[in-house]
Amino acid sequence: MQRAAALVAAVALAGCTTFGAEPPPRVLAGSIANDRYISRDGSFSVALPHRQDSFEYPYMQVKEMANEGDQYVSFGPAAYDQTIWRLEVAPAPDPEVLASVFDTAFEAEIANYRHQIELAGRSPLQFESESDDAVAGHPSRQRTFTQVVPAGILTGDQPTTLTHEVLAVDMHLALVFVWVQRREDARSKGSLSARDFAGSVSLGAVSPLERPSAPPPRPQ
Repeated sequence: MQRAAALVAAVALAGCTTFGAEPPPRVLAGSIANDRYISRDGSFSVALPHRQDSFEYPYMQVKEMANEGDQYVSFGPAAYDQTIWRLEVAPAPDPEVLASVFDTAFEAEIANYRHQIELAGRSPLQFESESDDAVAGHPSRQRTFTQVVPAGILTGDQPTTLTHEVLAVDMHLALVFVWVQRREDARSKGSLSARDFAGSVSLGAVSPLERPSAPPPRPQ
């Protein structure tokens, strides 16, 4: 989904949220209830990285995009936590075909996002680790990168180190792709991991007008 990758560039190295006045109103095509985001068509929901009763939540930026069935949403940066959680959900007309092209799709998604993020950060991503542990019982590929962003892009006088956690999950009915970007500082420590974020995705016909009475437990 190249349009989603292009949107990544717009938020890849987003700066701090401005404080002072009331947080700006949030206008969404989807909806938020019970600490979960529900897509506009109700085809998926996911845990919010920041609970609705948290200080961070009113300041948390949310961006959405839909294109030919694929859907993209990102959360962050917020007040102090500058982490950005990105989620892309691509329906699979034929689950067997998805399984056969899963590895290829994972590499293609990484290539699209990586190009935009390296351009925005003016620095390359450095490979750190890789695994294929299942996520919520589903086949998954995971990869971690670091990136040292030069001074003057994120902060005025010091380079900034970012950690990028990337996952693709074959959820049978859809390919779920997650890219979480966090700064290596105390304000991001302990925030929702990419793995827990991906594991919180729920597929199915959930009407945006129907609020789930018992949402899945949100990872701590």
